Amino acid sequence: MEHRVIFEMLTSLVYGSIPQSVRMDAFVTERLTSNKHTVDIYGYCGLSMLTEYFAWGDIEDDVVGYQKHKKNFNPVEADELKIYNNFTSIEKLKLALAMVKPVEALHNFKDGVIVHDDIQLCQYLWTDESKKDVKLNDFNRAGTWCLPASLLFPQ
Repeated sequence: MEHRVIFEMLTSLVYGSIPQSVRMDAFVTERLTSNKHTVDIYGYCGLSMLTEYFAWGDIEDDVVGYQKHKKNFNPVEADELKIYNNFTSIEKLKLALAMVKPVEALHNFKDGVIVHDDIQLCQYLWTDESKKDVKLNDFNRAGTWCLPASLLFPQ
């Protein structure tokens, strides 16, 4: 079985320090690599990470298309919501459920809550060409709460 990987090298970052961001990205990715809803990491060193490869890209272009690049992109105009994709209602619901699964994994992590702090459409990657499931990526702004979720959110 052939495995494809991607070598990611951070060269610039707007938020925080680069070493801290790479460390947090690698730490969270490593801690959740066994979860089927987050990206798998194979290793990291310095400012580089080796992760699984996603040939089908992120979901952003499929959800909002290239409209987001237009100068005055506004999905709501004159109190009417514009639709920028061809997803059926059922497909939208399934995608929303797929998108919440990795967030659930973060928030219910056994050693304490992990907060992503920067979720965007471009950080969800399609797992295969059918485009029915996603994995969450890019944890460089994540933070942790050292208390178990059961203490923070009692039922």
